[in-house]
Amino acid sequence: MKSFNPDEHFARLIVRTRVLLSQKLGQALKNQGHAVTPEQWAVLIILWEEDGIAQKELATRAFKDEPTTARIVKKLEVKGIVSREKDEKDQRVQLVYLTPLGKDLFPKLIPSAITVVEQAQQGFSEEEREELRRMLKVMISNLQKMDNI
Repeated sequence: MKSFNPDEHFARLIVRTRVLLSQKLGQALKNQGHAVTPEQWAVLIILWEEDGIAQKELATRAFKDEPTTARIVKKLEVKGIVSREKDEKDQRVQLVYLTPLGKDLFPKLIPSAITVVEQAQQGFSEEEREELRRMLKVMISNLQKMDNI
């Protein structure tokens, strides 16, 4: 029987990587004087790609539950970074839009994220980076296909 070392377990390594990336991104954003948290970053990156989407869709794309997303959007709204409007087609739906301030943050925040990711990938060749992306996509696909266990 193989011995089990939790520190070497694949899932734990992935979680630790995610936590450290989030912490380092948060530090980088804070050091630049931007009052945006990694949680808020996850929402902003989606809005920079597609502005004016339903809050529920935003939650799905950010891999967050709806109450957490609502809290994040509310904080961004208080900071003047986003606004919410009722969907004309369905008044129950809240659409989230970037304000001019939110749009202006994109070129200011992206370099911080790129720097953190580049530092995390130091020592990897371009082929290794591509292989890691490929393998993670396969894992994601495999997990999405799984029945509840």
